[in-house]
Order: sequence, then C-alpha cells, then structure tokens
Amino acid sequence: MDDRFSYDGDFLIWTERQASALRALAAGSAGAANELDLEHVAEEIEDLGKSELNAVRSYIRNIFIHLIKAACEPDSPAIPHGSVEARAFHGSMMDRITPAMHARLELPQLWQRARDTALDDLAAYGRPAPAWLPVDCPFLQEDIAASRLSFAALAARIGPPAL
Repeated sequence: MDDRFSYDGDFLIWTERQASALRALAAGSAGAANELDLEHVAEEIEDLGKSELNAVRSYIRNIFIHLIKAACEPDSPAIPHGSVEARAFHGSMMDRITPAMHARLELPQLWQRARDTALDDLAAYGRPAPAWLPVDCPFLQEDIAASRLSFAALAARIGPPAL
C-alpha cells in the first residue's frame, strides 16, 4: 500500500481505497486482500457505529434541554422556537435510531447532562433552578422515540406540580 494514501496520511483517500478493495474482494479479485488495512478498517467501522449512537444521544439530550427550559419557563417567548428545534432534533434522531441503539441510550445519564446544561443556561439569565424539577429522568424511551414528538405534553409532564 502506498504510504501517501495510508490511514494516517490522507484519510479520505484511505477510505476510498479501502472501499474499493472491499468491493474488489467481494467480486473475487486476486490481490484485493493485500490492499486492505484490516485493523484500521475494523476500527473505522466500529467508530462509525459509535458515532451514530452518539449522534442519537446528542439529539435526545438537546430535546431534553428544550423540554426542561419549556417546563421551567412556560411563558417564555422562546418556547415556540424551542419546540420547533426539539421537533427537528426528534426528526433527525428518528432518521438515525436503530433497534440496537435502544438498549444503549442511557436516558438517565442523558437527562442528567441535559438538566445540568439547561439549569446553567437558566442561571446565566438569573433564573434559579426550580425545586420541583425532577432529578431522575421522567421519560421512557417510548416517550422520546414515538413517531411524533408531543413537545407540549412532554414539557407538561416535567412542569411544576399542580397546586
């Protein structure tokens, strides 16, 4: 393999050459196996899966942030924008989520990170953390991975308890 096109040299060219070698191998071309950088190919394939899972987690975390802010400040003029953003994140999440990801989403950890971020954002505007905001994730995966995100209904589930 030409070092100018190695994994560490030019990643784009490396990916194209590896894909070509895999196709040649699948077609039965002799010598294609010599072109394959199997350790790095395996690593990249594994990283692609992790990247997709991390993207889905990021979308969920961002949905949570918008839900928390909406619950904490239901009269804020920013709520419609947050709702639109959350639905966009939900659409992107639904485009990427796979059945195998469901068991690896770790909603409690995503909730904690989102809660911390939302509370930091609110504090930056002089708004204290409400005592009623759940510490534990109030949602199930079915709530977040529903075919349609009901932003108002989910925000209301977080919101202050009725008096």
